[in-house]
Amino acid sequence: MSAEGRPVPFVVTAEMPEDLFSWANQLRQDHFPPERNFLKAHVTLFHALPPSCELELRDTMAALVRDNAPPPARLEGVMKLGKGTALDISSPALIALWEEQKIGRASCRERV
Repeated sequence: MSAEGRPVPFVVTAEMPEDLFSWANQLRQDHFPPERNFLKAHVTLFHALPPSCELELRDTMAALVRDNAPPPARLEGVMKLGKGTALDISSPALIALWEEQKIGRASCRERV
């Protein structure tokens, strides 16, 4: 719950290898505005899933981790976002896993 008592949406992230995480997190600390820097470096898989998806999300993510090895990925460069930048990561295998998931496409369509 938020400070206002509203349900907080879920954000699902993927882990990075420790060496890449350390490097990316240091970049984030050095260059991301401190007043907005409340997360460590991360790879977002799903953004702002409604709280009503919690059980489905837990089951789906547990099966995804259990049934799949970490997919290979490659750092391609930097990409511009609306209010900043992000690292551009290429991983066809990760995209395929993401596309197989039904989260947010059926019972979780409600907007946060």
